[in-house]
Amino acid sequence: MFLLLGLKSANSMSVSIWLNFELIATAVLGVLFFKEHLSFYGLMGVLLTLVAGIIISLNESATGLQSGVFIVLACFCWGIDNHLTAVVDGIPSQATTFIKGFMGGLVNITLGWLLFNEANFLQYNIVIALLLGMFSYGISIVLYISSAQILGATRGQILFSVSPFWGIAGAAVLLAEPINLTTVFALLLLVGGIFFSNKKGHAHPHKHIPTTHIHHHHHGDGHHFHAHEGEHGHGRLTHIHIHTHEAMEHEHDHFPDLHHRHEHSG
Repeated sequence: MFLLLGLKSANSMSVSIWLNFELIATAVLGVLFFKEHLSFYGLMGVLLTLVAGIIISLNESATGLQSGVFIVLACFCWGIDNHLTAVVDGIPSQATTFIKGFMGGLVNITLGWLLFNEANFLQYNIVIALLLGMFSYGISIVLYISSAQILGATRGQILFSVSPFWGIAGAAVLLAEPINLTTVFALLLLVGGIFFSNKKGHAHPHKHIPTTHIHHHHHGDGHHFHAHEGEHGHGRLTHIHIHTHEAMEHEHDHFPDLHHRHEHSG
């Protein structure tokens, strides 16, 4: 709802870049509440993304800036959703997407029914809206959840942050919005933010406690050693099923994925 309110009066290109405040929200919430580690490079990525959002705001009027506030609120809601989604390991990503989509759609339809009278509500092209939602929310969320479970919510969001480039291209081609120097400079900063944020993980000795869960995995990552009865030679192929991890301690470069949500002393 916040996103749609923001889209009403702001430039589409500005909204495309503001949407990367989701990266900032995800990173801040990850450090504060979800045991995610933010390295120096990660901090640089967040700061560059923040500066890009501020610079693109220079293109907007007061009404456009008000729309920016709605976009930021939407991004913090998504940041919470990103982390809660990334730690879900009891059901497959497709099932998670179905549950989220069903409940989200139910809430949105209810709000639409309450905010518009019945005649106006039924005038909208529901079929087109459903097709748009299938790609922009359905398929994209399945892919995002699979990524977030492997990389962690913050790193998954970093890769998801390439979306503004598609948004700006669409605004230029479909809506004939001009690309000015401010937009180009903000985009360059955004490229730097994405690069630094995804530069590397970190390494230190850490422990794994015995855990049973379900998620996509393969047997070449140093964490999955269980056997498959009646199957041979598929070790590095990605697959999904319920499996158990034994307790272990080791050191390697890692991201805050499902297996690495531990405390850091510094």
